[in-house]
Formats: sequence, structure tokens, C-alpha cells
Amino acid sequence: MKSIGLTVVTVFCCMVSGPLSAQSATPTNLGQIVTVHDTSANPFLLPLSGTEVGDPFPVYWDGVWHLYALRGDLRTVLHFTSTDLVKWTEHEPAMVGNGIATGTVVRHDNKFYMFYTDAGPWKLRGQYHSKFLTAASRLATDGERRLCWGFFSKHKTPERNNGGYGGPLGVGRELVFKDDGSIGVRPLQELVAAIRKPQDNVSLFNCAREISGRWEIDAGEQVFRCKDEGGGALLLDLPEKNPDYFFEADMLFTSPQAKADVVVRTSENIDSGYRIAIEPGKKNTAIRQFKPGGGTFNEKDYAFAKGKPVKLQVFVCGNQIEAFVDEQICLSTRVVERSHHMIAIEISGGRATISKPLLRYFKYKEGK
Repeated sequence: MKSIGLTVVTVFCCMVSGPLSAQSATPTNLGQIVTVHDTSANPFLLPLSGTEVGDPFPVYWDGVWHLYALRGDLRTVLHFTSTDLVKWTEHEPAMVGNGIATGTVVRHDNKFYMFYTDAGPWKLRGQYHSKFLTAASRLATDGERRLCWGFFSKHKTPERNNGGYGGPLGVGRELVFKDDGSIGVRPLQELVAAIRKPQDNVSLFNCAREISGRWEIDAGEQVFRCKDEGGGALLLDLPEKNPDYFFEADMLFTSPQAKADVVVRTSENIDSGYRIAIEPGKKNTAIRQFKPGGGTFNEKDYAFAKGKPVKLQVFVCGNQIEAFVDEQICLSTRVVERSHHMIAIEISGGRATISKPLLRYFKYKEGK
């Protein structure tokens, strides 16, 4: 066999559980149902057993999104389905065996087949691979959109030297194709819409407190305005001691030097937590330790649009954080600290307006 710039691997094929005909492709006949996961309650998907997973490979058929993933022991192919991209039905495993690695499921003559490799080594490649969220380059399409998932691999962070395969799946994401040929990424819009339901969200204007600088807190306009040229800090003294939540806001800066740090899982004294750093002047965004000069978990260069608000969407749940910026880039990492629950917004180098801030609690369960 001649390889044309590719690594040649042994490929196996096996039939997997699924509908016997295209017409019968409904979630009710895809194998026994194990449970249903609501990603608006916990965005980072794990099977009911709590075992870690990796290498998700999605497909779409007849109105149903299928998400397959490997269990961490490389002996089981897990199977989830969804019609709304929010609630995911976990079915009995599509395949159980030994030495099962990266795969792809295809449909032919009304039957489903999985092509997979035998657990060999692999290399990190592709624009959407990183040591923080891995295997997010596989995508599925319904003919209109291209969606993908990754998983939180174990990696070295400023808090922990951790290695190995497997973790929860990250937030489902949609690829955004821009006119200049570049590709951005944003969280699934169905998931964000489910999270934004007004009856489930916290009234942040009732718990906002000035810590430094002059702030205008306007519930009618839904804005926090930092009015000092030197900046300032605002604490969101959240009503529940729950460290797991979704937070989003739009940020408009008055000068190129102005920047923001949104500190999640901080304390009343704002002396702990994780900084989501937005630095338009440096064309940089990052997740960092709270303390000055602390380590960086994940960092990316990004050319912010001049004079336009920056959209920040942060998913904080369990031992994972994902931050999406302008629906274009995403930062992902594992974290350790869960003992504090508040949020601080720190502005420096100028003034800023924080618009439409929103918070929704997640219902994370330890070990799930």
C-alpha cells in the first residue's frame, strides 16, 4: 500500500447499534436508554457512570445528532443522541470490546458501520487541536451548520502536573466561516438560548457592589459603567454558594489601553479565583491564576474589532472552564479551586461599559 503523506494504520470495521432503515431513524430505537443529560444544567458531558471519555466523533442523520465517544479505558464506544442540541439521551454502548481507538461511523445500505483504529500512538495536529481541549476537529453537519465537540485532556496547569487520556466533553460548538477565509468558533446557539431563559437567571443588579473606582449600576439599561479613567473593581456578591455557573456580558472600552479581568470563583475579598483576561490593546485573551504574576492556563492572540463591544461567554462547572470571546475563539482548561463562588469585574487603563450581564447557575454533582 502506498501512503500519500499519511500515516498508515490498521483499520477495523464493525456494525454498531442504530436504526435499520433511514425512515426509522428516531431516538427511540437506538438501543436501551441509560439516562438523559441536560447540558443547560451541566454543559460538560460525561456518561452516567462518570467514567472519563475522549475522541468524540459526531454524525447527523434524519433530524438526529449522534455523538459517539470513547470511554477512557478504550474498551467502549459510548452513544448519545439529541434533536435539540441541549438534552442528550445516553444509550447503551454502541460497541464493547478491547483496544478500540479513534473511529468514524458511516451509514450504507440502511446499516451503520464504525471504522476505528486499534489504540496506537497519535500526534497533536489540526487547527482545533490543543493540549487543553483535544479532538475538536471532527465535525458533523446537517447541510447548513458544522458542529464539533472536544474533550478535556489531562495536562499540566499552574495548579497541577497532570497527564493522561480522557475527561468530560467540552461545550458543543459551531464553526463560523468568515469572509477573509478564517474560521471562528461559538457555543451552540440552542444551548445558549436555553441558558438565557429569564426565569432561571440571577438578578445581578441586586448583588453588585463597588469595590474601587466610581461605578454606575443601572438595572433599567442593564449596564455597569466604570466611570473612572483609572478603572475600578465591581463585586457580584452572588446569592448562592454555588461555584458552577454561566456568565456572559458585552464590554465596550473607551480607549485602546483599557482592559478587563473577569474573575470567576473569587471571594468577598477578591483574593482568589481565575482571571478571564480581555486585553484589546495587546490583542490577547487568557485564563490566568488570580494572583499578580500567576501562571497562565490557556492563552490566545486575538485581533479585537476596534470600537465594538467584546462579547464574553464563560462556562464554569466542576473542574473545567471554557471562555468564548466574540463568538470567534475559545479558551479551555481544567482547574482545581471550587471553594469560592463570587465574580469580580476589574477594569484598568480606562473606562468601560459592561452591558447585558447574565448569570445562570449549573447543577453540577461531584464526580459527575
